[in-house]
Amino acid sequence: MNRLTDLTSIIKTLKAGLLKPNPANPERKMWTLSDLDKKSSGWQEVEDECNANKSIYPQGYQGVQHRNLARTDYIEEKVELIDPKDYSL
Repeated sequence: MNRLTDLTSIIKTLKAGLLKPNPANPERKMWTLSDLDKKSSGWQEVEDECNANKSIYPQGYQGVQHRNLARTDYIEEKVELIDPKDYSL
């Protein structure tokens, strides 16, 4: 089964945006590392909602923790399957 999103391509896109000029204002970059360090307003709203409604979410927000993917050096591990004919003499 293929993944819905490829983490490596997301990281490449984020890192490319650190270098590309913003089309609306070419003097600025698309985003900065500090922009990506902050949670989006929607993400923060979901966390706040979960943490505020202890009757519905007794343990608070239990979802994915925010991290800046542009700061990580993600290397996808791949496994090479061995062909049975490699063992034949």
